[in-house]
Amino acid sequence: MGSPRLLIEQLRAEHLPELATQLRQPAVYEHIGGVPTLEDFILDRGRAIRGPGEAASNERWLNFLVRERTSSQMLGGLEATLHDSIAEVAFLFGPSFWGKGFASEALAWLHTEIQENHGIK
Repeated sequence: MGSPRLLIEQLRAEHLPELATQLRQPAVYEHIGGVPTLEDFILDRGRAIRGPGEAASNERWLNFLVRERTSSQMLGGLEATLHDSIAEVAFLFGPSFWGKGFASEALAWLHTEIQENHGIK
């Protein structure tokens, strides 16, 4: 899966330590609450991978890992929460990849993925 410059795959537990090195940086968390500990980061992302519990059974959680296609360098992640015929999307990329259009390209892919495979426009 992916786009011309990106490889995008389902986020898995074995990705989390590498993803943590890319994302657990002060610039990434400046506006979303402080940098989590490694343990908290892995617990939180692990919960996201498992998906919503019974209390949110009407939701579907999508979590993807994003890599640069030619180098396989991990850039960050994409996520979406699908519910009530809407999709709430988010992305976190390492600061060294900001301003290069990677997030825009990844979000365009995610919007297409949601529309074509989950029926939400």
